[in-house]
Amino acid sequence: MIMTSDVYKGFMSPSKTLADSKTTSEVLLCLSVDAKGEVDDIVNTAVKHGGKADPSVMPDMPGM
Repeated sequence: MIMTSDVYKGFMSPSKTLADSKTTSEVLLCLSVDAKGEVDDIVNTAVKHGGKADPSVMPDMPGM
């Protein structure tokens, strides 16, 4: 589920603060696809709509 920060805060304990995504890694998301090309398509679509691609070179991980 993707939600705005204000909506997400409604699910949090009042004693917690929302992580600053510029300095903290808070979640790991996984989308299952059949081929690397599909991953590239998803990343390119996200970038086209204002997202920022992670420039890190990922190791080849067969089966993942």
